[in-house]
Amino acid sequence: MATKKRKISAVRVFFTVLIITFLVIAILSVTVLFPIKSISVSGESQYSHEEIVNASGLVVGNNILVVSEKGVSKTLSKQLPYIKSANLKRTLSGNITVTVSPEEKGYCCEYKDSFVVISKSLKVLELKTKRDKNAARILGIDSFTFEAGEPFIINDETKNRCFIT
Repeated sequence: MATKKRKISAVRVFFTVLIITFLVIAILSVTVLFPIKSISVSGESQYSHEEIVNASGLVVGNNILVVSEKGVSKTLSKQLPYIKSANLKRTLSGNITVTVSPEEKGYCCEYKDSFVVISKSLKVLELKTKRDKNAARILGIDSFTFEAGEPFIINDETKNRCFIT
């Protein structure tokens, strides 16, 4: 009986040590291990390397494993409207490469004495004082909501359905 109890006790100790070891490794991997050492940017963009890195929220020293590619892409697309999407390539040595793809101008819509520039995917890019000759002009829309980096929304539901389809 005593031998059986010792075996059960040894198995319990073994599994307890194993679980604690895994927990320590997991905690270290998201805190101390795998820091971001460098951030590089590639792809076409009208924004500078510094603007993209600052808007991305990526910081040298943060853990590379907790960075959300979807979150970085969404943040960049909203804060820098001329960026359509961003992909991240990570290495365990601590390097992150952000590859951006540009948003293309598609339309412009008159707003007071200015023009709202809209992408082909119907995202508001910017407000300009002069009409962009490379963008198709939208006429007949009187009421719409816009914010740079957000979808272009026409307040008239009938016109909105016609425009989007």
